[in-house]
Amino acid sequence: VLKQASHSVDPVVTGVITDKAEIEKILDSLLDFGDDSRFFELFQKLCRHIYHQYPDVAVEYVNIFRMMFDSEEKE
Repeated sequence: VLKQASHSVDPVVTGVITDKAEIEKILDSLLDFGDDSRFFELFQKLCRHIYHQYPDVAVEYVNIFRMMFDSEEKE
């Protein structure tokens, strides 16, 4: 699954995928495994990459991640 996720992120980072909806799908799939540090690294890499093109998407998904996973740490 990690290899598949990595293969989804790489085309965005290399500029092959630039469609906002497609990037959001990839981010959604990474959130499914957000409690795994390896997936978190891919999530971070993708958010940092898209920030200049789609800052609203990057910020939205970082906030979603925080709501989903930061609250678990507090419990």
